Amino acid sequence: MARYLHAVPSDSALMSNSKKRTPNMKRIKWNFLIASLFCLCSCADLTELNENPTKATSISPHLLIPTIQLTHSQYLQSTLRYLIFPGAFVNHWIGGWSMQEYGGKCKKRVDYMERLWTIYYPEIIKTAVALVDQTADNPEESNLNAIGRILKVEAFLKLTDYYGDIPYFEAGKVYQENIVKPKYDKQEDIYMDFLKELREASAQLSTAAIAPQNDLYFKGDIEKWRRFANSLWLRIAMRLLKVNPTLAQQEAKAAYEAGVMNSNQDICYVEHEASRLEEGPGNGFANQLLEDPQHSNYRMTTELLDALTSVNDPRTIYIGGAYTDGDRIDITSQVYEKLGAYQGVPAQDFIYNAWAAALTLTVDGKEVSVTHNYQKMQPSKLLTNPGSPYIHLSYAETEFYLAEAAVRQWNVSAESPKEHYKKGLTAAIKQWELFGATLPTDAQIKTFVEKQSALLDAGTTAALEEINKQLWILYILDPIEAWSNIRRTEMPSKYVMFKNLAPTENESNGKRPARMMYPIEEQTKNKANLEAAIERMGGTDDWTSHVWWDKE
Repeated sequence: MARYLHAVPSDSALMSNSKKRTPNMKRIKWNFLIASLFCLCSCADLTELNENPTKATSISPHLLIPTIQLTHSQYLQSTLRYLIFPGAFVNHWIGGWSMQEYGGKCKKRVDYMERLWTIYYPEIIKTAVALVDQTADNPEESNLNAIGRILKVEAFLKLTDYYGDIPYFEAGKVYQENIVKPKYDKQEDIYMDFLKELREASAQLSTAAIAPQNDLYFKGDIEKWRRFANSLWLRIAMRLLKVNPTLAQQEAKAAYEAGVMNSNQDICYVEHEASRLEEGPGNGFANQLLEDPQHSNYRMTTELLDALTSVNDPRTIYIGGAYTDGDRIDITSQVYEKLGAYQGVPAQDFIYNAWAAALTLTVDGKEVSVTHNYQKMQPSKLLTNPGSPYIHLSYAETEFYLAEAAVRQWNVSAESPKEHYKKGLTAAIKQWELFGATLPTDAQIKTFVEKQSALLDAGTTAALEEINKQLWILYILDPIEAWSNIRRTEMPSKYVMFKNLAPTENESNGKRPARMMYPIEEQTKNKANLEAAIERMGGTDDWTSHVWWDKE
């Protein structure tokens, strides 16, 4: 466009030559007009060309919802970071050099700690904020708006429990309000807003309004969304146990009365494709637990094994198994028969202290020597299947929280601790159907559950230990939630002790870290707001500082 304007004489040039006008002057005037019109047309055409006809200028909220839902669990590199920090110090699994070297010893590595931030803010949070903003003023999309609010709370809960004070109220609003340096909000304020948002979103949901069309959680079932919102509300209420038990009780009761999950049909989970692409649609946790199709470095801890095998828990072989290297042939039963027990590795053990001789086993009709490492229980094939589901929140979790509330005599429901516990444990076993497990009979499950429920008769502390042991087992693929619940209760104390096996290398004062450190990038991109948050923590960004609800 500039080329054409440059070729046209200016007004001053035309005026200065007015006395020299010839018949050609009319031609010049017409050429000027034609050129000007051509410029205008050219500008309009270029504007249209700058709009890519193959890309939408806005995205349907029906497509934003599954984008948020899938991002939590599909990235192999992200799930690797979560298994290192905090996975290595919640005592479910150990293995892999980074997990042992950094998580097992609690050595700082900020580029591992920052992964949740660098995935959630630009991908999940930005999308969730856009979803809420885009649907805010459209009554027909009230359900989509409520779902956006619920998804925001779910994602921000992980972030604030991981780091403490974080950008919340101004986060994700770079496009809407041009906020590129959001302030960090106090975790207490964030939690109070969580409670408000879930209360309002739950009430906002209506079967009379349109439902989401591409919903990976509940396939558009609005009542299941309501029960999920209220169960998430219950989870958040229980998190307040140390800092404000009175509010925790009030909010737990309100969540229950609003209607929480009431069967395994309500479980919030995402189904994945059977893909082992690094950043593909497969279950990232499954892909990470099996580093390649024939090999896994991860081993079940002796602590987790003891929690399961000491009571003959039927989930033992759903969670772990012994496999040969290469073709991963199942040798679990043979190892058990030879050694008289399932074999694990002590939590946080980075050198596999308890060495043992190789076993000679018969595999496919041939004698095979199975070395020490492959006698240990690896993640089961149910867990390492990339098409396996990722559970965000289960009915079993809801019942265990209600059982805890009943033990604490919070008067949340009319049922006893045992009634809620038995429902929770039964559901925890039966949810393995989602992974393709062949379950015991209902009679066998009932016998096991009844026997376990007797542990609640040993007093308040023993009852709380048992309930939180079941929550700990439930979170074997959700290390962040496992860590949060351990910080909330310090239970199950027998199984989640931090051992500090490398005191000369440890960088957490010999204790389990209480939070993750902020990304280094924030020091340059959002320095003033970051420093204000650090000042509230006592002036130091360290993982030994406690988040607000983890009152010391």
